[in-house]
Amino acid sequence: MTKEITAYLNYIVDDGQPSIRYVDWPEESHKSHIALYEKKMTTIHDGRASKEEFCLNQHGFLLTNNPTKMNNFYDEKEIKDVYYSETANLIKTKSRGKQVYIFDHTVRTPLNDKHRNGWVREPVRYVHNDYTELSAPQRVRDFPPTKQTHY
Repeated sequence: MTKEITAYLNYIVDDGQPSIRYVDWPEESHKSHIALYEKKMTTIHDGRASKEEFCLNQHGFLLTNNPTKMNNFYDEKEIKDVYYSETANLIKTKSRGKQVYIFDHTVRTPLNDKHRNGWVREPVRYVHNDYTELSAPQRVRDFPPTKQTHY
């Protein structure tokens, strides 16, 4: 079993300004600062082949097996009816949290015929994260309780 591969990944070139994109808020696009990218050869390790036990509090993620009853990840209703509750229960179990609020999701695929209404999108082709230390809590505050699913 392969434990690692090497591949070129697109990384932001540090020009001294934070890269900012407003994918979900086109009215804010005038505030964007679109970054330049460079390809860097990167080693990608297979976490499931690792002997290390990953811990949510230490690593920011964990790997677990969790079977799903999902049949079609391109069916938004099925995702909301089945996968949201499965995911919320997994998060509560693994994090020992009391409540989970799911406020949105995105499905990504390179198959153009599957792209629909902004929620099925093409893959992101550069290394990124979705939130900063300031924007993550604000993102949660921006969703009123009526637009969140509570578990």
